Amino acid sequence: MGNRLRIESSLEIRGCKMFSKELFKTVQEFIDVCIGQGGAFHGDMSTLQKNDKELCLLISHELSMTGAPLALLNMAKVLEESGKCPIIVSPFDGPLRQEFQKDSFLLIAPIFSEPELIYKAHKLFSFIVANTAVVAPVLSLLNGTNTPVLWWIHEAHMTYNFYSDLRFMPSFLNNNIKVYAVGEWAREGVMKVRPKYNVKELLYYIDDITKQEQSSVDCVIKNKEGKRVFAVVGTIDHRKGQDIFFNAIDNLPKPILEKSLFVLVGRINDESYTTVLEEALKKYPNNIQHIEHLDREHMGMFYKEIDCLIVSSRDEPMAMTITEACQFEKIIISSDHSGYAPILQSSNAGFVFANERADELAKYIVRVCDGVDDELNTMRSNSRKVYETYFTKQVFMKKINDEVLPYLLKDNTSSDEVNDELLEDLLNSRFEIFGLNRKLNELQIDNSNKSGHIDLLIESERKLKGYESGFERQKKEIEQQKKEIDKKNDIINNQQEQISQLLEIERYYHQIIASKGWRLVSFPGKVFEKMYPQGTPRRERISKEYRYVTAINPTNIKFVADAFKRGGVAQVKAEMHAFGRRVDNERAQDAIQAPKTIKENEITDVAQCKKIPFKKWDNPTVSIVIPVYNQFTYTYNCLRTIRKNSGKVKYEIIIADDVSTDLTTRLSEVAENITIVRNKENQRFLLNCNNAAKHAKGKYILFLNNDTQVQENWLEPLVTLIESKDDIGMVGSKLIYPDGTLQEAGGIIWGDAPGHAWNYGNGQNPAEPEFNYVKEVDYISGASLMIKTSLWKEIGGFDEYFAPAYCEDSDLAFEVRKRGYKVLYQPLSVVVHFEGKSNGTDTSSGVKKYQVENSEKLMKKWAKEFETEQSHSETELFKARERSQRKKTILVIDHYVPQFDKDAGSKTTWQYLKMFVKQGYNVKFMGDNFYQDEPYTTKLQQLGIEVLYGPWYANNYKQWIIDHKNDIDFVYLNRPHITEKYIDFLKNETNIKCIYYGHDLHFLRIHREYELNGNEELLKESEEWKNKEFAIMKKADINYYPSYVEVDEIHKLEPDIKAKAITAYVFEEFRNDIDVDFSKKNGILFVGGFGHPPNEDAVLWFAKEVYPSIKKEQDIPFYIVGSNVTENVEKLQGDGIILKGFVTEEELQELYNTCRIVVVPLRYGAGVKGKVVEALYYGTPMVTTTVGIEGIRDAEKFMEVADEAPEFAKKVLALYNAPERLKKTVEDYQNYVKENNSVDAVWKIVEEDFQ
Repeated sequence: MGNRLRIESSLEIRGCKMFSKELFKTVQEFIDVCIGQGGAFHGDMSTLQKNDKELCLLISHELSMTGAPLALLNMAKVLEESGKCPIIVSPFDGPLRQEFQKDSFLLIAPIFSEPELIYKAHKLFSFIVANTAVVAPVLSLLNGTNTPVLWWIHEAHMTYNFYSDLRFMPSFLNNNIKVYAVGEWAREGVMKVRPKYNVKELLYYIDDITKQEQSSVDCVIKNKEGKRVFAVVGTIDHRKGQDIFFNAIDNLPKPILEKSLFVLVGRINDESYTTVLEEALKKYPNNIQHIEHLDREHMGMFYKEIDCLIVSSRDEPMAMTITEACQFEKIIISSDHSGYAPILQSSNAGFVFANERADELAKYIVRVCDGVDDELNTMRSNSRKVYETYFTKQVFMKKINDEVLPYLLKDNTSSDEVNDELLEDLLNSRFEIFGLNRKLNELQIDNSNKSGHIDLLIESERKLKGYESGFERQKKEIEQQKKEIDKKNDIINNQQEQISQLLEIERYYHQIIASKGWRLVSFPGKVFEKMYPQGTPRRERISKEYRYVTAINPTNIKFVADAFKRGGVAQVKAEMHAFGRRVDNERAQDAIQAPKTIKENEITDVAQCKKIPFKKWDNPTVSIVIPVYNQFTYTYNCLRTIRKNSGKVKYEIIIADDVSTDLTTRLSEVAENITIVRNKENQRFLLNCNNAAKHAKGKYILFLNNDTQVQENWLEPLVTLIESKDDIGMVGSKLIYPDGTLQEAGGIIWGDAPGHAWNYGNGQNPAEPEFNYVKEVDYISGASLMIKTSLWKEIGGFDEYFAPAYCEDSDLAFEVRKRGYKVLYQPLSVVVHFEGKSNGTDTSSGVKKYQVENSEKLMKKWAKEFETEQSHSETELFKARERSQRKKTILVIDHYVPQFDKDAGSKTTWQYLKMFVKQGYNVKFMGDNFYQDEPYTTKLQQLGIEVLYGPWYANNYKQWIIDHKNDIDFVYLNRPHITEKYIDFLKNETNIKCIYYGHDLHFLRIHREYELNGNEELLKESEEWKNKEFAIMKKADINYYPSYVEVDEIHKLEPDIKAKAITAYVFEEFRNDIDVDFSKKNGILFVGGFGHPPNEDAVLWFAKEVYPSIKKEQDIPFYIVGSNVTENVEKLQGDGIILKGFVTEEELQELYNTCRIVVVPLRYGAGVKGKVVEALYYGTPMVTTTVGIEGIRDAEKFMEVADEAPEFAKKVLALYNAPERLKKTVEDYQNYVKENNSVDAVWKIVEEDFQ
């Protein structure tokens, strides 16, 4: 903070002094004046006089051993090596000065009156480098001069909010100032405060400390034996987020905690964190260590001793600690509020968790502790590649010389020089803004009394304290939150102790069942299993009867009697079932998080209320109808959450006031731009809703109870879902109770008795997978229900047959289906429902009594549908919960949730999952790792696919399959190494049809690689894969491969195996926007992930054997795209070869659109190649090999094929320069994919296997 004050004050305190127009004529004059004003010059001036290098000035905000100053030191080294002569200035001296002096740099530190002196010296330098946003006062003077300025900004987002005075950052910049930020996160921060800036990215470099001389210290971290060591490095404060890290530790399972050691390195920078750290050390004395400071010479040893670096920062531009850890091949876990996040994700060098999500951080800590070695080793290797790809001196120097300096030095002419009078006014106005007195001005002018600076700092510190006092309320809130967190920590500790006890019981249990005595005692149980098999109706009945008998006691007898009075046998059955569900899920409640709700006392006067300013839309998308009768507090809080959490959707609010008598009559005083429809007499719920809906202007009508509070982003998912297909008529939200338990994930209406209905999932954990996918349901609760306005009018609203209330929402669902539309549940729309506040819970009195009566009316009105469409037994719950009684169910198993934008295999799985859904199947997905990978899991769930993930499924998937073996018709298994884990169990324990998709013949691909390079180990590996693959194929009911070549190979070896060639890639839509003006396109493109060895071999062969011949004839750039770039591929960069690495789907599409041709120079592999089909789909002409066209029938007729380097180069040049052939190729490609890769074409091939 002090550094910032020094820089700003050096400008401020001259406010009343006339600005001198005279510029320095020599560097010597500049240095002399600096020294004369109290500054200090370090270096040998004679070296400056002896050389004729271009002078450049580097401005640092301080000389501490921290990130930004270190980055500037390294830039100075690069500039010097590039033939420049840097002079460094800083308003503060510091330990980094010695590092500058080691390299004989000329340095002025400290320098006073910095902005004015630099302005007067600017013409002496070829260019200026200004480091960090803190030096903005200097930039405000240089803005508009003809001196090129590179402004290199390193700041975090929070810096702009709390520290830097934005008045010193010019609103716009002239041509002479070029802004660079240290990564995308820092760039976004700049753009938020100065959106008119054109900001580019410039990463720093650091030297490889793995090559430095080793420290004499044997060990930095104590007592680490046998533990995974996680490090958190940096000052301890709010921005660095150590509190998030501590919360993550609290979330860890005890076994993970016991084998982990967490080491914090850094001084406390925020006193409020002293207690936090002390409590953590006290709570986990054997698991947390704190090292206040480590000398740089010891950091290398430190990184060697750790396994993983954690960066839990709330705001981290581009941490050097991550770069250093990457040098040592360490796994990184980082917050997504970091410049490093996209690099880690694209390079697969670590894990990225959502900011402040301690639970996600804990999940990744568990993965590092218990992860698969192959996955972790890949990440370690990739982390080193991150350093080598982005942060080496060579990369930085190339960026500076090839891009930054040419860009900096071009066209710096401003419209005119800075107007001296304007500059004088600017300085004077800044003086007035800060109100510094004349005495301070005099102190600065004569520079005779340095205490003036101290006084200024004291004054500024006083102002800062004034600002801090404004945060007192916020501090109190934080303290309260900390108390609540402590309570939760106690609960977690108790739960961990209970888990330990359960594990001890489990061990004892296994000892018992292994004993001879148990075998004798368990014999009657085996007889029972024979008589009453698991999953049969007999077993269900006997189990219920047994539970009922054991539950007989006075309390439960009264419970049953009361239920019988309210609703007869049906009510007893419903309540007993709900009770049973709650007991069964008692354990799951521990993990449930209470939602964010407004908790206030009853409002007795509108003066207590803040106004809610709703926007007024002429054509709203949604009309939100809220029926009310009194209960003002609930209505007001409901409106507050709507205003806060409804995002960008256009909506209107219609209050249906049923003659309220409380403060509701004054609602218009506290809510702006809402429509209030007030009845003249009380009409009760149903008629009140119908009447208010007549005033709706929106495309959709959404009925929302007033005793609800909507959660963040609740509205857009409803709109997105109802607009996704024409046959969706009504959608509804996930309802949860204020304590966080689930009220309803859609409703089930059983067809066996009136009133036999379930709020599915009632009382359970709303985060469980079965409650988080889009699905068709019997009805949606009227507490949050959205319907197409046109459909509502066609139906005529709620049927008055059910007035005054109850069952009107169920009846509406039947009416919607009657007209050919579906009723869907949207789990992303979450609404808290304070159930019973409007109508109570007693069904024997008040409006609630109509619940029983209307249930009978509903069954009478829809008797045929109850008989033919509804499930009649709770044993049919699996399909009743999603109305899939008439659908066949497919369980798809793959290695993980398909990451369709990262690898071809995942893209195939993703496309087939979508096809199964489109064909009307009930689809379930299980990843072998059981991880909830995002955003991919949510994308599947939004398609209507139930994804099985989490610890319960990982431990119980076999039991789940056995429980539902009569509900699952097909299992679609992917890849041999995954299928071999499941197929024996499926064939032995179930009668489910097993369909195996191998993706390619692994043994054939590896054998071809052996034929190419003669490695005997590959021949052995090929034979092992052949045995595995054929063992699987013999067990599967049908085997799929992506080409006839593989099927022919299978039948050559095993003629009796059922195998079929299927189309690997399925497209729902085809491109109509392909630009065939190839004169605007330039470049050759290769696409392929380098985790797949054939791709590395292909691109190396092309780059070394083919491309030189092409480049000799014609200067065509060659773009290489793909994830997991290897060291050999990385070395290809340069001389026309542009290595892009991993790109997004949007970036990839742009490359396909702008490059003239694609090359697929594969020399070995097996099956249809994703990159070939992708190029066909995008309509980008290609040249490939016989391996590349494998599996594509008649490919030679419309594709260019060559296997030898000279011929390949010749065909590339010929196609590249033949516009008419290129256009014809596009047409041929589109015809091929439309004929072979459409959903209909693919389904014809596989349809018979799914009957």
